[in-house]
Amino acid sequence: MSSTHPPTLSAAADERDADAERVPDSVEVDAALVDNVLATLRGLQWPSLITAVVFSALLWRQRGGPWPLIWGAIAMAAELAWMALLRFHARQVMQGSAAERAHFGRRLRWPWALYGALWGCSVLIFAGSQGASAALMVSWLILVCIGALSIAALAPHRPSLMAYINSFAGALVVSYAVVLALVPQVAWINGLMLVLLLVYWFALVHIGRTQHEVFLRAMTLQHRNALLIDSLRARSADLQQALDARRRFLAVATHDIRQPVHALRLYADMLQQDPDQVDDLAPRIVKSSAAVNSLFDNLFDLALLDWGRLHPVPQPVCLHELLTDMEVQARPAMHDKGLRLRLRTSRALQCARVTTDRVMMQRILGNLVANAIRYTDQGGVLLALRGTLSAPRLEVWDTGAGIAPHEQAQVFQEFFKSGQHTGTQDGFGLGLTVVQQLARQTGCSVSVRSQLGRGSVFRIALPPASVHSGCAPG
Repeated sequence: MSSTHPPTLSAAADERDADAERVPDSVEVDAALVDNVLATLRGLQWPSLITAVVFSALLWRQRGGPWPLIWGAIAMAAELAWMALLRFHARQVMQGSAAERAHFGRRLRWPWALYGALWGCSVLIFAGSQGASAALMVSWLILVCIGALSIAALAPHRPSLMAYINSFAGALVVSYAVVLALVPQVAWINGLMLVLLLVYWFALVHIGRTQHEVFLRAMTLQHRNALLIDSLRARSADLQQALDARRRFLAVATHDIRQPVHALRLYADMLQQDPDQVDDLAPRIVKSSAAVNSLFDNLFDLALLDWGRLHPVPQPVCLHELLTDMEVQARPAMHDKGLRLRLRTSRALQCARVTTDRVMMQRILGNLVANAIRYTDQGGVLLALRGTLSAPRLEVWDTGAGIAPHEQAQVFQEFFKSGQHTGTQDGFGLGLTVVQQLARQTGCSVSVRSQLGRGSVFRIALPPASVHSGCAPG
């Protein structure tokens, strides 16, 4: 189990720049347009129902008979069905995902087409009336206004708009043409009326498309602005988090570096006052100097990584040789503590090479081995190369005190030290932070498993390896 280290300033900025450049999702925009249309229609439910009732009365006044009543019954049933549909959308569909809402809007094309055809076919009832009357004029006026209002209401969602306009205007033209064909005594002006209906159809389509483009640009811009605002908020939070981490970093670094430096000064004063204590004080001075040097090395590494100044130089690296070199470097420290050091390489990986940065890999492995030695008092350390060519891994096992389960998610954080290990003699809590960031630079990942009282194992997952005869096993 490994934890995620807080993002560096450069990493956070790169992630937010990518988010800021991301275009709005077309499904989200489409869903928002559908919601806009249906929200507008919810405010027009009762006016639409009243208009259907008034129009039915006008039809009956002009022609009488059953057809105006049949049309009116169908129209009012359609209006009630739309009310139920809009209520269902508000209660159920609006709570769904963007994809579900967009799909719901696409399914409304056929209802819109039937609804538009219903109003357009009303011309069959009243257009054949003899002579001009106020009821006839009002009927035409209502139809013209319905077509115009449909643009304002449906323009955000183009599929619904086009389905309604084409069925409505198409039904108007066809119905009026049928009336002209069925009624032999018509004035020549009625032929011009058919031409005007065609022009009206074209005007509705053109204006509707234009209005839709305006709505689409506005909605897209709104979503893009929302993405930018979210990106800025997230970037501000990341920057604040990074700044807070740097403040804590400097505070802890100042505290931890003071201890070995103070010890150095104390030992130097003691040695100046009593040179005969050189045999006793010299090892302490060396140890304190090594602690300061280790802290500065890790601080410099972290600074370079945060600034983006440390870049990997890929080259073929023989994994067995890497472990052998690390064994040679670690053996003196192991001998001083009376620990055993063992090396294990799987047969399949004895001649394996990976393309990575050799220096960074040495630092990663060196820090893990140094930690294993530092926290192990009995037993030993095992360096292992295991896995397959497609998924090789380096492992560092120790028989130390182990890490508590609740602390394993924090071991890669800056200046984190287990509750069992406090003070600079147990390190500064930067080694594993450097390990994780170097691993990211080289395309690797580091994980840890541990049991209290039994030890720990750190695994480095490597890129795929290849076999080279020049890399001979040790």
